Amino acid sequence: MLHLRELLETQYKKVKNNSSKALAKNERIEGYMEAGLISDIVTSNELKQVINDAHKAVYGVRFDERKEASLDAENLWDVPTWVRKGVEIEG
Repeated sequence: MLHLRELLETQYKKVKNNSSKALAKNERIEGYMEAGLISDIVTSNELKQVINDAHKAVYGVRFDERKEASLDAENLWDVPTWVRKGVEIEG
């Protein structure tokens, strides 16, 4: 789980800094999470906790709190594409 948190924090930092490399890692992170779910190494709730912790470390607010908040157009682009499209973690 530590590796996943590191991947997420790095990804969120790239998104926050508008890095063009940010989109390239989305599929790798999603695959990493899906593999953990399929192999029963991790639960959906555990993944949500890691996502929330990594998001808070970078943005100062948990992912679930930010998702619930109303985002204005300026802040919308700070959120990864897969999040803006409403991709949910299945478990």
